[in-house]
Amino acid sequence: MSLSELKDLFIKELTMPPEQLKNAHPTIWRAEPSFVDYRENGVLTLSFPVHPDQRNGYQLLQGGILSSFFDDAFGLFVFIASGHNPLSTINMSVSYHRGVTQETDHVLVTSRVIKAGRNVVSLEASATDPDGNLIATCQTSMLNVNHVKLIY
Repeated sequence: MSLSELKDLFIKELTMPPEQLKNAHPTIWRAEPSFVDYRENGVLTLSFPVHPDQRNGYQLLQGGILSSFFDDAFGLFVFIASGHNPLSTINMSVSYHRGVTQETDHVLVTSRVIKAGRNVVSLEASATDPDGNLIATCQTSMLNVNHVKLIY
């Protein structure tokens, strides 16, 4: 599959009609990410808006919400790259480096494949603010349930 075809698949998945998206990907529907870029070797960037109800009492983006952004980015990538096969998260580790303040209206999450094996797929990601400041990093391993070859 070509780079252009993969980009089109990501865009198509994120821009399906709202009710269809809600049924297909409830957490992605709720998070409202938009496609930013896809580069060779499994590098996907999505933009996630930050809403007031996602902030804690200090008006910083709540860490669990940021973790869900990572999980959604990983999940969307493996869903498309596996030809719509299920992959299940084995573990996920998030390191927070900077708070997301009230001035930040969206977060960019860039995920990349470390290794796509027959049984386990390993990915990493970084979250940055619009100015490119590092907010958090994340690593995950996912179980390749059907042992499919990822196309990326």
